[in-house]
Amino acid sequence: MKTKHSAERICLAKLAYAEILREVLVQASAWDLTNDQTVIFVQGDLNSRTVFDHDFDGSEEGSKAKDVLLEVLNDPILMAALSRDIPFLPMGQWHEVVRFRSVSEMPVTYKVDPKMAISQSVTVGDILERVHDPALPPPSSKHPERQLSSVDSDEYGGRWGLKKDPATVKASHFPAFTERVIYWAPNSLARHIRWSFPNGGYDIIGQVDGSDHRPVILEASLEICSGEVSPDLNPLPPPDDPDVKDMAEKLRKRQPWRDKLFCYSEDS
Repeated sequence: MKTKHSAERICLAKLAYAEILREVLVQASAWDLTNDQTVIFVQGDLNSRTVFDHDFDGSEEGSKAKDVLLEVLNDPILMAALSRDIPFLPMGQWHEVVRFRSVSEMPVTYKVDPKMAISQSVTVGDILERVHDPALPPPSSKHPERQLSSVDSDEYGGRWGLKKDPATVKASHFPAFTERVIYWAPNSLARHIRWSFPNGGYDIIGQVDGSDHRPVILEASLEICSGEVSPDLNPLPPPDDPDVKDMAEKLRKRQPWRDKLFCYSEDS
């Protein structure tokens, strides 16, 4: 059964992220920028994190790594709630420009060694395959090494370009994908949007050092088509759905945990 600590960490991280995305929409609406032809882009260090939760698709004792931002975008109640009751805002959703099915596919752009440059791209999945056993419970914030396997410095430093063994860092410092581009679009327009990527997606600039974040380059082409090319948008519950109304109320209130973004009780 999911522990309280694990459940709260995931829930608080998602709520904090959704609150920020809602604020972007509130401001855009206040500036009279939202209509059925508006696309809003947010890019840069979006500060998402890799977190561990119980795996409900398998054993109740097992665990699964997740990306906070991806979990928010795939949560239909949160997506509906964060745009509820915003004046002049059409029904819409946030999307990744480059879509990922899971955190394992995402390149690592945080937490890298500022003094280390590497020539190859490393994914979160590459690291999880070596340090995470999905049959074990989620790592503890106090003692993550209890459920994660350590690797030597040649691997985490020389091969992955990390400063520390990911099995021993605190929860908020596990390697993650932070540098990315997302966008909001009304559903009526999003169904006509087609993306193409001449270089296949994000290029990670591993030869640059000096920061614990890796810079990225994304070359993307956006086409607005006359016919629907993205009919498979996530269906959202209606604004008057009780769960949506309850979640929207939580997002509207300033929560005492707002400044504790992405990791529940890091110092505990």
